[in-house]
Amino acid sequence: MQSPIFGPAYSAKSTNLAANRLINLYQQIVEAQKSASGKAIGALEGCPGLDLVQTFGTGPVRAMKAVNLSGVGDNLYLVSGQSLYQTNTSFTVAAPLGTLSTTNDGPVTIVANDVGIAVAAGFNLYEWTPAGGFHQISTPFAPASSAYGLPITLAELDGFIVANQPGSNFWYQSNLEDAATWDALNFAEASGDPDNIRALAQIHREFVLLKEYETEFWYNAGTAGFSFARIDGAYLEVGICAVGSRCRLGDSLVWLAQNQEGEGFVVELDGHKINRISTQALEAEWGGYSAIADATAYTYRQQGHEFYVLNFPSGDTTWVYDRSASRMLGEPCWHQRARFEPLTGTLHRHIGNTAALFAHKIVVGDYQTGALYAFNLSTLLDNGAQRKWVRSWRALAKPVYQPVTFSELCIYMQTGVGIDPAADPLVALRYSDDGGHTWSNERKLKVGTLGQTAKRVRTTRLGQTRENSGLDRIFELSSTDVFPVSITGAEVEAG
Repeated sequence: MQSPIFGPAYSAKSTNLAANRLINLYQQIVEAQKSASGKAIGALEGCPGLDLVQTFGTGPVRAMKAVNLSGVGDNLYLVSGQSLYQTNTSFTVAAPLGTLSTTNDGPVTIVANDVGIAVAAGFNLYEWTPAGGFHQISTPFAPASSAYGLPITLAELDGFIVANQPGSNFWYQSNLEDAATWDALNFAEASGDPDNIRALAQIHREFVLLKEYETEFWYNAGTAGFSFARIDGAYLEVGICAVGSRCRLGDSLVWLAQNQEGEGFVVELDGHKINRISTQALEAEWGGYSAIADATAYTYRQQGHEFYVLNFPSGDTTWVYDRSASRMLGEPCWHQRARFEPLTGTLHRHIGNTAALFAHKIVVGDYQTGALYAFNLSTLLDNGAQRKWVRSWRALAKPVYQPVTFSELCIYMQTGVGIDPAADPLVALRYSDDGGHTWSNERKLKVGTLGQTAKRVRTTRLGQTRENSGLDRIFELSSTDVFPVSITGAEVEAG
């Protein structure tokens, strides 16, 4: 019978309810379902590896933005540590454009107008232009607001750059195409409710004011002085929990949210409404971290998938929402990405901290160093480092409350392709009969050497569930060997 190996990550607070882990694998779905074009609904495939592109400074890489400025051309601007760098499509390393005076290691915002770029780091603003170089900008509000603890954020529309005043519901507008000049009278108050603005964003030619517990929408009304006006009737009673989590994802905006009732759920903007896209299982997981307000995120698109990558530094984990798969399956599809530590066998948050599309690459910045990498689905290592993938799932689609003998398990997966001729890769299988609390010893199963494309990955004599030791069989498959993984299904002989 079919064993339901395909599916998203979903591990409930009690693994007796759900214990489906999906680490460094994502769901690849056959889009032509009605014409039965694929062997199965989809496959679990390996997440992209990392190719080293270049290293800038000491790191971490805190923000990146690709900008094509008049007279300068197409360049990538990035903040590594406290330095602002500019690089071309050859990723040439040059001296920093400037040094940020802030020692805050929190989120950094980079925006651009037609003249140059503006950077918000901590409680300071900076500008770089080809004509004027790099300099710090005097904020139009008192720097004493830095005591509030959250950073200044920026957004841009129609040549105007806007900044929020931390610890208040005021936000300010720069002069047109001039990030260095701010009229102290050109400000507005987001006063739908008295809570403070935490972050700014721009989408669909509207500014989105993400407050502590509410969200407001403003548009360019073309008025003298402060140019923007609130959109009447467009108001959400949901705010933002983690300033660094806001990201544009395709035609939408996604962030880690909170409201007056609680925090730690992810929402996606749909016009002037929101859809919750996290799951109760994930929200329970995040609720166990020591902090979630330090979470940061980035997005990217690769081979038809739109990914929202959410890092939790305090939880040392990375969770990824696949919007494309979610829309095709009609349920939130999340998976976990991780860096593997072979000496201890532990998994940590993924290396990526921020990303940008540049020079036809998905460029990813390292959260520890100044390294830039490219996501590559054909690369099976993370900059030469060993990786590990894991899939755990319930053996049977429906629970059976009586002993079951498992005679055979067959994993349908790609074999004999993309493997080093000298390699004989293995996968590790173990199982639990008590809902994932205790596990059997691992069995090593051969995946097949190069050319063994019809290899069957199977094992027999998997024992019997018993009333006194559990009636809840869960399988877990994993590997640290180097081969391209693509799992299309599983069958189990049980009775």
